[in-house]
Amino acid sequence: MRKTAAIVLLALLIFFAASCGAGNGCEATLAASTSTAGYSGGETPARHSETSGEPFQTADSGAHPSETQTESADPPETADCAPETTESGLPETTGAGRSETPDTDVTDGASPSDPDSPETESPDTAVPTKSPDPPAGPDYLVLVNRSNRLPDGWEEEIALLTVENVLGKPVKVEKNAYAAFLSLRAALETEGVYIELDSAWRSVEEQRRIMERFIEEYGEEYAKNTVAPPGCSEHHTGLALDLCLIVDGKVVRLNEEMMRYPELWRIVHDKLPAFGFILRYPEGREEITGYGYEPWHVRYIGDAGAAAAIAASGQTLEEYTGTTVRARRGVK
Repeated sequence: MRKTAAIVLLALLIFFAASCGAGNGCEATLAASTSTAGYSGGETPARHSETSGEPFQTADSGAHPSETQTESADPPETADCAPETTESGLPETTGAGRSETPDTDVTDGASPSDPDSPETESPDTAVPTKSPDPPAGPDYLVLVNRSNRLPDGWEEEIALLTVENVLGKPVKVEKNAYAAFLSLRAALETEGVYIELDSAWRSVEEQRRIMERFIEEYGEEYAKNTVAPPGCSEHHTGLALDLCLIVDGKVVRLNEEMMRYPELWRIVHDKLPAFGFILRYPEGREEITGYGYEPWHVRYIGDAGAAAAIAASGQTLEEYTGTTVRARRGVK
């Protein structure tokens, strides 16, 4: 018996020695046995790695051991997430090199489509309800007559255009005065009255030639009473226009002939102020202007309001500007 017991004991020792040598761990085996024996239900306790203490990874989890956290750990930050994309599908970058959409003018959190959100002002497209301001340029109220010579340096202040007159000849005229003439002509055509441009700007030398021609054709007395001395003609300004009529398709431009159509000139004169013109030498004001009545001679002053005031009051440009001239007779 004693020999048999010794053999059994020796066999047991060999068995335990073999178990420990197999690497399963005698203590681990004993602990596992006691832990399993005490489990009463629920989830199976997580098994830990024998080397690191980290939870074991199952083959189908898809997670890296470093991404798996214990229950007490905070959720991981997704610092390596893909950048957000814009509406175009392109990634929005930050910092240097960021391509930002310009800020909108929406304030207080209002949406641009919100009817209560502030609206941006649209360009003013309303039709003006008053006469436009006088155009930029020289002094359109400049007074040139027998007593007031053309100001020095005037020709450097004006912008002259070269256009064709009714005879197809080149004529120079101040640009804004010509634009106003075109508008006046178009307005008169709607009433069946047709005008054209005969002459406008003249040089001092040209004025001298006109004086000489009138003296030769009409005599010195008539010429001095009709033609301005060189340097004193309003035509030097480029703002004075001599008009002519088109009657029954024919050009009427000689002074004596144009005087035969007072009714047509009345319609023309009524239209002048709206386009910044005045009748420069009205009938019966010769002692003020120094010239006889010339229905064809109109003057651009640029300001429709001032032109209307002059026409309504019956004033001459001399009276409006506070300047008068001596009577034309005897003036050298």
